[in-house]
Amino acid sequence: MEHKSKNRLGGFSLMELLVIVVIMGVLATVALPKYRKVLESRKTTEAESILSAVRTEQERRCAMDKPYITEFTKLSELVPSSESNHYSYTLLSSGSGMQARSKGDFSYELRMPSYADGRICCSGEACSQLSKDYPSCESMNDIVYDNSCLDGVTPGTIGNGPATGCTQPAPPDDVEACPVSEGLCGTRTRHYNCDAGLGQWIAGPWESNCWNLHEANTTSEAITCPDGTAGIKTCTVTYNCDGTANAPQCGDNCPCYKWEWVRIVDPGVMPSHGYCNCPVQPEPSGSCEPGSANVDWQECLYESTPQDPRPDPYYSGASGDFCGYDYQWFQYRCEKVAC
Repeated sequence: MEHKSKNRLGGFSLMELLVIVVIMGVLATVALPKYRKVLESRKTTEAESILSAVRTEQERRCAMDKPYITEFTKLSELVPSSESNHYSYTLLSSGSGMQARSKGDFSYELRMPSYADGRICCSGEACSQLSKDYPSCESMNDIVYDNSCLDGVTPGTIGNGPATGCTQPAPPDDVEACPVSEGLCGTRTRHYNCDAGLGQWIAGPWESNCWNLHEANTTSEAITCPDGTAGIKTCTVTYNCDGTANAPQCGDNCPCYKWEWVRIVDPGVMPSHGYCNCPVQPEPSGSCEPGSANVDWQECLYESTPQDPRPDPYYSGASGDFCGYDYQWFQYRCEKVAC
């Protein structure tokens, strides 16, 4: 009888292969965008380095009373070419800054609007794809410019008309009152500068015309303090921004005292035995009037209870109007104490 052996070759089934493909697809969908984001963010290091190097050179020239370089070819020692594998570099038409435009799938610009300011911002939809937290160029409204380093190129006429790169007239100056809550009077003004690279009017720093609220000459007079000693009373008058005076604020250098009831205990007097009467007046406490008579006060050491109204039958002859037994006398005196 002929016997045929059946040998099964090892391998994966079609279902197993499909599961592996699905898992690989999910991993690629999640991991690939993150990998591209990290990779693109690493490229920005190149742009940051070049922008910072150009800024250092431009500010060095400005410190030597030389104008900023406005032709890219004159920066060849720092940046051999305006094109790299990752960015295209150009100088802003304002002459006060530089930008790097990305190449590849991510479209954005890294821009340094002002060498004097030195901050780098990002413009473009792909800025959100970078893992670095660059400020938006469109939202930067406090850029600092140094027009003294420009050679005949002005980043914008200040406050009264359009400038190169800005198609709309300048907004009116911002004027507001100085914060009185900070003790300041007057007004402060903010002009708008045209950023030619952005093509927008950017608010400049506040120019303060504020002044401090002034105080009148302090007046002083000699007084007699409540304790009879000599003192000095000082008064100061402050003024509002409209020139009206506020109520005088006065003070003195007299010692601070107050009159209070003080409990006096004679350590040589031992507690007395016997029944103590219920108090006929409240116990003195708090403030008192100078010259008040001393007040004697009887304090029961042991209070009676309804179950044992007279705990110690040794003593006899006591009336029913009592609160306890064994007592001690104290005295309250109206005395002057320091505040």
